[in-house]
Formats: sequence, structure tokens, C-alpha cells
Amino acid sequence: ILILLESLLKSIKEENDIFDGYLSLGIPFCGFLNQKNIRTDADRHWWTGEYSWDEENNQGSLDIAHAICELQTEIANRNKIHETDKKLILDLNKLVLRKKHDKFLRFWFNDDDELYDGSKFIMQ
Repeated sequence: ILILLESLLKSIKEENDIFDGYLSLGIPFCGFLNQKNIRTDADRHWWTGEYSWDEENNQGSLDIAHAICELQTEIANRNKIHETDKKLILDLNKLVLRKKHDKFLRFWFNDDDELYDGSKFIMQ
């Protein structure tokens, strides 16, 4: 996912080209995000993001959240500069981020469920 976000950012910054449309990916954030131990931790709802976060996964989640913020900022700036109304709808339907990174993204998108619903981002 991070590679895709970085490619979209590069396209905007270097080629002034904003992907205008709907882009959907069903790639999980990381294959190493596993529940701690289902036998001893059955009350934890790992499918809602209560994962065992190690340093590498935490950094990956932070990097993705940062790239999403940067992408949204670049699209908004380019639309303002060039007086365009391009919009990227980015649907990352299997994305799992650390809860604090998810909360920050909700703040970044003004707690607006139409702009960010936990996996779909509308950037304009």
C-alpha cells in the first residue's frame, strides 16, 4: 500500500498529474499482523484492529497514515493552484492501521465520515 501511495505522490509532485477517479485495493496492510494468541486471548477482537503491534508494523502504519495525509495535502494544494476540482477516491478496504493512527486520520479528515470512513478516503 505504501508503494502505491508513494507512486501517487510522485506523480503529483513530479508530473503534476493527479489521479482523478476511484481506486480500490483489497491488499491487507501487513501479512505479519496476527492476533496475539487466540487460545489465551479469545476476548480480544483482533479483526477490529486489536493486533499485536511490533515496532516494524507500528512504523508501517505510521508511514501509511503520513503518506495519506501528504497525498491529501498535495491534491488540495494542486487543485487550489490550478483551479481544478480533481478528486481521488481511494478505497483501501482491507487496510488495518494502529488505532492511534486511525484516530489521527479521522482528525485529519475533519471527523467527516464522507471523507474518511475507516478504509475509504476522499481527497480533493
